[in-house]
Amino acid sequence: MANDHAARLHSHINSLINLFLVNEQSFPSAQGRMRYSPLDFQTIRFVSTNPDCPAKAIADALGVAPTTLQSALDRLIRKGYLERGPHPQDGRAKVHRLTPDGLELRAAIEAQDLENMQFLLDPLTARERETLLKIMEKVSAKVDAEA
Repeated sequence: MANDHAARLHSHINSLINLFLVNEQSFPSAQGRMRYSPLDFQTIRFVSTNPDCPAKAIADALGVAPTTLQSALDRLIRKGYLERGPHPQDGRAKVHRLTPDGLELRAAIEAQDLENMQFLLDPLTARERETLLKIMEKVSAKVDAEA
């Protein structure tokens, strides 16, 4: 029975991933401003809440290798979403912040994410929404504790 539940959940999660993260027609990422890239989007999110952060802090927070993150940072800088500047205390280190275009992209990502979540909540009653949110909080807590 547990395997059946896992298989059903897997099927539903795969459908949602395809709909929101792969299918570029139904729910365009960042309101159609940029193709979805999990690392790029999470980097933008982290830097938006942690301006003037060094690359190591971003890599540690996202759980990625510094070389992987460096590629993402370079790409986001080339696209004009991030800028790199000197660290205020360590002349050898660099810090990162969003550019005005990066701030607009971050807002578009957030708006699209909220639209997507509202779409998922729309068919549910108020009680079902609360139940779903409580279940997701429990699952998130377990995932966070083990990460």
